[in-house]
Amino acid sequence: MIEQHSTAGEAATLMRERGVRRVLVCDSERKLVGVVSLGDLAMQLDPTSALSDISEHSPSI
Repeated sequence: MIEQHSTAGEAATLMRERGVRRVLVCDSERKLVGVVSLGDLAMQLDPTSALSDISEHSPSI
């Protein structure tokens, strides 16, 4: 879990340390306000990466 004012880099570090692909985002009262995924971080930190390209497209099922 990270606070909503954390940086993308802080979220990436937490994901790396814990070996997870998603992190809960909470406000200062520890209430859930969202979820950040590995794809979200790829789009923010490296928009030219393959993961970013895949993550920005809607699934075609």
